[in-house]
Amino acid sequence: MMWWQIVLLILVLILIVLYFVLIPLAKKKSIVRQNEAIEKMHSKLKAGDKVVLLDGIVGTIVSLNDKEVDLKIAANTVVKVKTIAIAGVESNVGKENVGEMERVRTATSRTE
Repeated sequence: MMWWQIVLLILVLILIVLYFVLIPLAKKKSIVRQNEAIEKMHSKLKAGDKVVLLDGIVGTIVSLNDKEVDLKIAANTVVKVKTIAIAGVESNVGKENVGEMERVRTATSRTE
């Protein structure tokens, strides 16, 4: 083999290692961080918070437990939804926090 073929082979092997080892590890770390952000947001929920669901429905929390939330979406209309369906707390979403809510929404859609 010529010297340039050996160098090319080494470069190809490095790319293969990056593709199959390092990139998946980085993705996993990112997903873990996003899941932690979602869990933190869900742990801070309380009655009276105005929230946005994954499908865009906006409502106010009437009562909640670990897995489900009673959400008032209109006058005399209360629905029970899973906590994981909450994309964000609307009162926390200002111009400076839109990126944070998008990160939470993206993470939630990936975990389902």
